[in-house]
Amino acid sequence: MSGNLLLQAEFLALPNDAFGDVSFDLSDYFHKIATDAGYEFENLRVWLSQYRIGILLEGIHNYDIESVKEIRGPKFSVAYDYNNQPTPALTGFLAGQKLEADDLIIKEVNGEKFLFAIKTVIDPYPEKKFIPLKNALMSSIPFTIESWSSESRLPQPLINFNFMYDSRLLEDEFEGVKSTNYIIDRRSGGFKHIILKDVSEYEQLMNEFGVFSDPEKRRQNIEEKIKRILPANCKMCAVTGNYIGRTDFSESVYPFCLSFDSEFLSINSAVLSDTIEIISGYATCENEKGELISNVIAFSHESFPGETEIRSRTGMLNEYLTRLKKTWNDDLKRFGKICSTKFPS
Repeated sequence: MSGNLLLQAEFLALPNDAFGDVSFDLSDYFHKIATDAGYEFENLRVWLSQYRIGILLEGIHNYDIESVKEIRGPKFSVAYDYNNQPTPALTGFLAGQKLEADDLIIKEVNGEKFLFAIKTVIDPYPEKKFIPLKNALMSSIPFTIESWSSESRLPQPLINFNFMYDSRLLEDEFEGVKSTNYIIDRRSGGFKHIILKDVSEYEQLMNEFGVFSDPEKRRQNIEEKIKRILPANCKMCAVTGNYIGRTDFSESVYPFCLSFDSEFLSINSAVLSDTIEIISGYATCENEKGELISNVIAFSHESFPGETEIRSRTGMLNEYLTRLKKTWNDDLKRFGKICSTKFPS
């Protein structure tokens, strides 16, 4: 039989450049490390976000924490008395194994019959099988920024560490943080512990958080969300089409539309689009004719942003654009004066 092993390190909030180019897949990188460490498994997948790095090894070979053992008891000839009642030899054996007489089988050994107990035995310390793998993988996380202290190789202190084999919590630690059987849900900006009953639940939880082991699936997920909230017959501007790429490292974010005053559309479209993207981080939108419209795409940690958040963001955006329009109009006036100046022949 085989099982699945989960390793996950959780952080307060890593910067976007923590792993350099986060659009690439780290599964091949960790696959080689685990294989070089002498472990055999069917598949390895990695989840990355600003809050976590999760590594799941599926179908690990020959590392069962449960095994079936036959425990030899008394000879059958001395197990029952003349009234077919259990003798002290048998009752003592049953009590020691916490079994009933019906749980025993008879097997012949060297021509003599014995009673045997068949028991499922759980390895009391399966950690010893996986700690070398844990050390190899966790010590090789390819961070591209400096560690937070000289005694650590992490860019931030850990806030949680998971080390589980199927449904079993493996008791160990990583950089002083003991392993747990829960993960932290950061949706809506809070901290909620979700008990992980089995590592098979991990993928579904990550999907709910908007984190996918396949970068392409993550891209498709955010594109579908944006399409659902765009005004009819509109799309994101081609100039800001790379905006989706900024979400590759973001977890539990939800796109929504903001509107700004249409008077600002009188500003040159390229200037307006670039300014909105650079100053606010929002993506501009255009209609079927390729003309800017007074809507932008923003992201929130709330699946349904409240009126307070929408009003605040809209007010700030209009304030930025008011200043931009003034600067734009002032520049136009100065440019007009320059153009009307007659140069001497």
